[in-house]
Amino acid sequence: MHPSTGAICDGDRPVVFVGNPNLLPELARTGKVQVGRGRFEGIDRRAFHGWRLINVVHDKSRQQALLHSTGIRPLAHFTAWTRDEAVAATREFLANGPCVLKPNAASGGVGVEVVGPGATDVEIAEVVDTVVARCVAKYGEGAEATVYPLRGFEFARSTGFPLDDGEHLWDLRIAVLFEPGAAHVFPVSMRLTPEPFDPTTFAHDRDQWVSNVSGRTVTLLKSGMDDVALEAVGMTQERIDDVMAACVTWTVNAWDASARGDEGLGAYEDDREARDPSFYPRERWA
Repeated sequence: MHPSTGAICDGDRPVVFVGNPNLLPELARTGKVQVGRGRFEGIDRRAFHGWRLINVVHDKSRQQALLHSTGIRPLAHFTAWTRDEAVAATREFLANGPCVLKPNAASGGVGVEVVGPGATDVEIAEVVDTVVARCVAKYGEGAEATVYPLRGFEFARSTGFPLDDGEHLWDLRIAVLFEPGAAHVFPVSMRLTPEPFDPTTFAHDRDQWVSNVSGRTVTLLKSGMDDVALEAVGMTQERIDDVMAACVTWTVNAWDASARGDEGLGAYEDDREARDPSFYPRERWA
């Protein structure tokens, strides 16, 4: 990374495009980027695809707050900056059902754990420690720098996808490609959990509720445009249309919030445009 501009470099060659936002936390883990209050600082993010949205990509709680006016109900959630905060917040959360804990800036389901109602503080603390330990095991030395804040969410159970061994949970990935005045949206993939869901045992078996395909030897993946698969879980054409419209609205919310700096952070473009007016010409976005 360039020491004065924060531009990403590969040796003495500038990097002009980065497709995977998870490179950023890796740069933080290796000490090349600073982390402040869960955000990445001191780096020019323009090379990243969706560059202005990098922080919200990694902030799962922020993603819930941006669901207003989409028609999708935000999940109940909390953000914890320390181990003790995580234990206390999880304890309160369990009064309403299972709590899913997620590390900051991770991917592929790494460190995602669930705590069931009735867990003691000792048991909750063990799960919190497991989140950190699994991130360190996956990402190596320096991973502690990006694990916090830990975030907790209510457990959201999908409908079941019927297979021979039972009903499997699933998620549907939606892509939104946008430009001034237009958005293009389409379902990408439906991911199924490797094991059927059992409400009495799922807390002890990640394969029943984590659907990520990364690092798995067994994956169940279907096209997001497979009409038969969509109908099997109750996703009618009308529902798909509603979901796609909601995703477009969420993307607009996220982009607009970042532009307006509604967290008191200022508009990222304004700072970059002042340094390099040619990169983000106003007339293109009028």
